[in-house]
Amino acid sequence: MSKKPMMILIAGPYRSGTGDDPAKMETNLKRLEEASWPIFQKGHVPMIGEMGGASRLAHRRRQGGGR
Repeated sequence: MSKKPMMILIAGPYRSGTGDDPAKMETNLKRLEEASWPIFQKGHVPMIGEMGGASRLAHRRRQGGGR
């Protein structure tokens, strides 16, 4: 088995079932982050999809791309 670090996608609900309630979305994000921590501690790179998408969207908006 390889000892190379892996990028591991952490999947789970973020917006689903929240009714777009920011507090519920924050709770879901905290759960995803909690699942990520043990993976990081083992030397891997956890990737929460929502975080990647949010950073791309922010970059696009800064570039004047709108939504």
